[in-house]
Amino acid sequence: MVGLWATGLEIPSSTIIRAVLMTCVGCFVASLGEAKLTFIGTLLMLGNLVAESTRLITTQMLLVGKNIHPIRMLSLFSPSATITLLFLASFEEIPRIREKQLYLALFNHPFQFVLAASLGVICNILGLMIIKVASATSAKLLAAVRGPIIVFAGVAFFSEHVSFMECAGYILALSGFVIYNVEKARQSTPGPGSLPTVKPQIG
Repeated sequence: MVGLWATGLEIPSSTIIRAVLMTCVGCFVASLGEAKLTFIGTLLMLGNLVAESTRLITTQMLLVGKNIHPIRMLSLFSPSATITLLFLASFEEIPRIREKQLYLALFNHPFQFVLAASLGVICNILGLMIIKVASATSAKLLAAVRGPIIVFAGVAFFSEHVSFMECAGYILALSGFVIYNVEKARQSTPGPGSLPTVKPQIG
């Protein structure tokens, strides 16, 4: 959200800011009971945060500012993502796959692999569509509240145990997400006599 504001892609209202903070605090509270922080882990987490934020901001710049279609966008960054993953996997994962002949799972369970790959592509396209029609902040919040939704589904259907602190954090995060979406819907609904808004163009 801060990055989008700094680049001029989005100017959040005070309600949006409070809703995002609620979601962030809720996720933090929910993870307190499970958190085991180390110096290396903290550095990796911060690096992931910076990389993910940069990716979302540049993605929104291209999707909105340059008006690139989500499928076209996916075809543009997929080759570089594949090369990066193969390079990183070559140090540990690929030698282990060869040594233990794990690649045989592809032939033993082809349907599952094809289904997982297809759903992965669909998820990526939907994520890009969310960024294009809403914002990168919406996509990030949706990813953040996905965990609480899965946890509550586990509690409802599989009787999984959740501590009071985790439950309170998840409820706070989901409340912030609901407030965020209500405010975004209110902003997208023009009032009587109002002029249509124009999204900022980059380039």
